[in-house]
Amino acid sequence: MPIPKMMFPRFEGFEPKIWLRKCVDYFTLFHVPEAVWVTSASLNMEGNASRWFEVYKLQHGLGEWPEFAQAVLQKFGVDEYPQAMRVLMDLYQRGTVEEYLKEFDEICYSTSVHNHTLDET
Repeated sequence: MPIPKMMFPRFEGFEPKIWLRKCVDYFTLFHVPEAVWVTSASLNMEGNASRWFEVYKLQHGLGEWPEFAQAVLQKFGVDEYPQAMRVLMDLYQRGTVEEYLKEFDEICYSTSVHNHTLDET
């Protein structure tokens, strides 16, 4: 059964953990050689993320995927968990219960990406 054509995930500097996982999923699904992972990913960086990569490449070269992924997390993900926790702690109901629950779930998922040991309590 042929695999449907899928767009490579774009990255603008938000939710780097999710983007990196999607990249690896894409590379695995389409059997992309690991030697071109960094280049393939960089072609799909936009805005400030693209500008950051240009500086990264000048300073470090293309390098290997693990180092690149770590650099992306250090640059774009270092404050995500504390920020998500602040948003969660500041959450209060502004509209309907359904709207509140939807917003609560979204924030919980954002925090759980960084700390999977958090439970609903």
